[in-house]
Amino acid sequence: MEMSSHAPGTFCWVELSTTNAAAAAAFYGEIFGWSVAADGAGRALASRGGKPVAAIRQRADAASDFLLFVAVESADRTAERAAAAGVTVTAAPSDDGARARTAVLRDPSGAELGVWEAREHPGSALLNEPGSICWCELATDDTRRAAEVYAGAFEWTTTTVDLGPVRYTEFLLGERPVGGMQRITEDWGPVPAHWLVFFAVDDCDGTAAHAKALGATVKMPPTELPRMGRFAVLADPEGATFGVFHLGASA
Repeated sequence: MEMSSHAPGTFCWVELSTTNAAAAAAFYGEIFGWSVAADGAGRALASRGGKPVAAIRQRADAASDFLLFVAVESADRTAERAAAAGVTVTAAPSDDGARARTAVLRDPSGAELGVWEAREHPGSALLNEPGSICWCELATDDTRRAAEVYAGAFEWTTTTVDLGPVRYTEFLLGERPVGGMQRITEDWGPVPAHWLVFFAVDDCDGTAAHAKALGATVKMPPTELPRMGRFAVLADPEGATFGVFHLGASA
């Protein structure tokens, strides 16, 4: 769907910080059809059909990764509420030019998430369309504590649903699902807590194969979710992890 604004408490934007922005632009242009152009503020804006869906930033001193943003009415008030709930504010509220006022939060398990008080830039102009955000998921070793702190920060509640053999936690804003949560278990290996962005695709298997041919690592092969669709988890050639999801009813 096309978006001109995002309700407070919903995911609205994603930015990739990468050790090779030029290579990332080429890679995501190939698999998602992104058109990438510098915006004059130290980042490149990724668009689909002229509609912004993400940003890419060059970094030199850390691993490549995606940072998701939640729309808020006030970055300052949200940061205060989050801190009171036990979240660490790792980047205090500040103006990102005329685009937005943002802050970065780290929950007690170490997962980072941004907040986005829109000004001239409301966030992604597309959701659930190929190449745009369709789902966001927290992996954490303490789901109970995560439920508490995100309730304090964004007034999310949680519910548990059956996804085949898996019991899965959803974050709700009112009655609307806005994200998911899984517990990190021993069989995952040494995986730090993190938020994972999923991008919608028309063909999960084809996108995963194409990404692999371009140098990506398939961290979870294409997998069916009953009544929901098909997903895979990938790491791009610079190491940033993301998911792809073909949304559609399954038998």
